[in-house]
Amino acid sequence: MTSPQRAEEPRLALLRPKVATASPARAWKAVRELVLHPPPGGSVRQALELASQFAEIALPSTDKLLRLWAETEDPGGFAEVVLAPA
Repeated sequence: MTSPQRAEEPRLALLRPKVATASPARAWKAVRELVLHPPPGGSVRQALELASQFAEIALPSTDKLLRLWAETEDPGGFAEVVLAPA
């Protein structure tokens, strides 16, 4: 039996299409928003995965990412999904 897939959190659904057209500055803003203010209800991992896509556009320095890492709700997930690929 397959479990029904949860609907994506509305804020993530609004941001996801913007990955394709985001400037580096807007992408960095999205990374910060997703990492510092993740949606409630178990969507933290999804937010970090989307933040990683935006980080590929923003190309933040390691120092910027490390400062953000100290403030995230899920430091382990951030390190795995956002920091490691950078």
